Parts: sequence; structure tokens; C-alpha cells
Amino acid sequence: MNLRENLINAISLDLPYERMEKVQLLWPELSGKAHLSEAGVLILFGAKENTNKFEILFTLRTDKVDVHKGQVSFPGGRRDPGDLSLTHVALRETEEEVGIPASAIEVIGELPPLNTVTGFRVTPVIGILNTPIEKLMFKLHPIEIAEIFWASLDDLRAPQCHRKEKMTWKEQEFEVHVYQVRQYRIWGATAEILKNLLERLKQ
Repeated sequence: MNLRENLINAISLDLPYERMEKVQLLWPELSGKAHLSEAGVLILFGAKENTNKFEILFTLRTDKVDVHKGQVSFPGGRRDPGDLSLTHVALRETEEEVGIPASAIEVIGELPPLNTVTGFRVTPVIGILNTPIEKLMFKLHPIEIAEIFWASLDDLRAPQCHRKEKMTWKEQEFEVHVYQVRQYRIWGATAEILKNLLERLKQ
């Protein structure tokens, strides 16, 4: 089975977000949808020319943004009134943040939404580039995005890449997933979504 087929099968699996389920038990208000702002992010798979190994795109946010300053994230953002769907949100934000047009992306589905401690209900959209990475012309949003990087599935699955750290929030301590890819530290909702995706791809 190739990666594309594996991804399509993975999005239908009913696997929970381990850490966020624990958080929602501690703070039941996170389970309600009404007060949460809807957001969409894009998990974008791409491959370099003449290779069959897929990599995932990540962004590093600047210190100029209102939330998640200096953190690694997937391209994406809050749903605007004119957005037709959360897939539209993810594609629009990806073009605004890094300059990749929707026409260069094949959307194959969504993962279940994740309620975050910062008040968002995030729907991860899975897409695959229909052109080699080298042929893209990136244009980073100067206010929002400091840089971008790609991480291979082999790197993300390496045992030394993943660890758990203790975090305290609202005077409660719990463990969170952290991925270290070269100099980049991936944590928070991005790490939870990534962990869920990688678990699905094992199936």
C-alpha cells in the first residue's frame, strides 16, 4: 500500500487525542463547542523530485502574532465568516501564510477536530502536493511566518524525536507530547495532531 492509500485509510480510523481527552476530563468546559472558535489547519504532504518519500510541512510563527508566538505549527487559522468550510479555511490560510495555492494541493480528507486549551476547535485537513517541493515558489507572510521547514516521516517516527514533558495549566499537571526535529521543538496542539496522525499511519 502506498502512502496516499495509507493516508486515505488513516483518516477514517477512530483514534482519540490521548492528551486532550485527559485535559477535557479536568476542565469539562473544553468539551462544549459553542464557545470555541473554529479553525482549520493543513497537514501537507510533499515529496522532492525523483523520490517516493513524503515529508510534512511545518511553519515557525513570528513573535509578532497575537497567539502562539515563536511556536511551530501547521499552516492554518481561524474560520472567517466568508469561509465555506474548514477545508477552505486551511487552504486559504496556507496560501496566505506560505504562498502555496489551493490548485497545487489535493485534499484527501480530514482528521477529527481537536479542542485546545486556548479556545479553538481545530480541524486538521490532510493534503498532498501535486507538484514536487522544489517547484514551489514560497512567499512567507512577513507578520505571521518566520520560516518553514519540512520533516520526513522517518525523522518524525524516530524514537529520539519524540518525548513527553510535564506541563502545568490551571494548577493541574499533565503530560504533553513533544517532537524535536533538528532545532525545531513541536509541542502543544500541533504535537497532539501529529501524534494522532502518526498513530493512524501505523494501522
